[in-house]
Amino acid sequence: MLALIMFIGGTSFFFINSIKEKTRVIENSTKQVQLALETEKEFKEAVSSTRAYMGYGDESFITKENQKIADVDKKMKALLQIVDEKDKSKMQLVITLLGNYKKRVSDELFPLARNFHHTVATGEIDKAQELRNKTLSLSNEISILQGQIESELGTIAKKNNDLFNRSLSASLSEQDKVITATLLLNFFTIVVGMILSVFLTKMIRSPIIHTAKEAEKFVIGDFRQEIHCTSSDEVGQLTRTLNQMRLSFREILQNLGQLSGNLDEAANQLVIQSEQTSQGAESISATTNQNACRITDLSQRSQQMLQQADSACQQAKQGYQGISLVINQMQDILEVSNEVETSVQDLHSAINKTSQFVEVISSIAERTHLLALNAAIEAARAGEAGKGFSIVSDEVRKLAEQAAQSVGEVNKLMLEIQNAATKSRISLASGNQKVQEGNKMVGEVGGLFHKIIQEVQYLSEHVRNVVTDTQQIEAGGKIMAVTSQRQTVAMQEAKTAAIGLKNLSEGLQGVLLKFKI
Repeated sequence: MLALIMFIGGTSFFFINSIKEKTRVIENSTKQVQLALETEKEFKEAVSSTRAYMGYGDESFITKENQKIADVDKKMKALLQIVDEKDKSKMQLVITLLGNYKKRVSDELFPLARNFHHTVATGEIDKAQELRNKTLSLSNEISILQGQIESELGTIAKKNNDLFNRSLSASLSEQDKVITATLLLNFFTIVVGMILSVFLTKMIRSPIIHTAKEAEKFVIGDFRQEIHCTSSDEVGQLTRTLNQMRLSFREILQNLGQLSGNLDEAANQLVIQSEQTSQGAESISATTNQNACRITDLSQRSQQMLQQADSACQQAKQGYQGISLVINQMQDILEVSNEVETSVQDLHSAINKTSQFVEVISSIAERTHLLALNAAIEAARAGEAGKGFSIVSDEVRKLAEQAAQSVGEVNKLMLEIQNAATKSRISLASGNQKVQEGNKMVGEVGGLFHKIIQEVQYLSEHVRNVVTDTQQIEAGGKIMAVTSQRQTVAMQEAKTAAIGLKNLSEGLQGVLLKFKI
């Protein structure tokens, strides 16, 4: 293509130079013809002025003749500068003849004609006739020189005119050649341009088709092979860009595969942990229900003991007649008190076990919270694909926080129950001591019966406190049972969320299997 452009440029330059040369020749010929014609015209006007002076004797014709001769001389010198070397000798001859003509006219003819007109004016007829004859004779001699000059000027004008015509004909011929050559060159350029266009189009189109065909593999998820292209043009740059995009996609898919595997493993672990936590929560719920039943039984027994204490007080007031019955009732009270003490000890043991379960629940809640945080981190790394898992992990974390809060409340309640049980045990121990003392005193002195009544009343008051505390423990046990049930439900939801996360991970792995890297 570059060679074609250089050829067209060189040809155009040659034609332009040829036309410029012909144009210069035509301009030069035109100037020569113009100067030759003007010189011939000026010389004829000078000759006319000379003849007019000879006929009329007016000095203005001499001035005009001198001006015309000067113009002729100036134009001849200008013509001498532009004619060819072979014509300069002839031009020099004309200038020489013109100088002779000017000298003879100015030095000989004009003075003789001036004298002639002067003698005519003075009436000297004979002298005027003589001067007239000399003037005519000199005029004939100068006419010969004039004829030579006019002949040479005519020859020069004719030659310049012929040169102009030849130059014009050559220019027209050259113009026809240029037009013909230009048409042929344009035709050749069009043909070559079409051939080059087809070749260049094919050369450009083939890499594009190859690149598009290879890029279609990327569309179907096949990133195993790179696109081969050795060109350094825009198509090559596009191919290199596609290869870089292929490498980026491969890296992204590999990272997604690793993240999907990690996510699947974490989901499996979360499912296992959720199952274990759910089982532990169910066990805690069952234990809590058992403790609630025991606390309810303890409350019922405490109420019975209160009723018995009231009955003992009423019987003590009946007098000595019910001493034996009082002794029996005191023995019953002692037994019941022992049973209550045993129950309180059992309650204390149950509270300790419940505290252990609460610690297990707290540990499970902390581990669930850590698992939820780890799951949130993995979801953040997974980007858009882990958005759903991030929501699930947030819900699990919230449930873990709620469970931890509930465990704290249960710990607080269990501490209150434990304190109350300790007080009850102390009270029961004191009651047992009093009952024993009362039983001893009933056998020894009837006069101390009144004190026994007071002690029984005192015991009744403590039993009422025990009943109140037992009722509070029963209410706390119910709350703990409800909380345990809620926690069990939360663990079931966490397990369901973990299973959903596992399914999501498996779905992501199924999508990644469609890509080939």
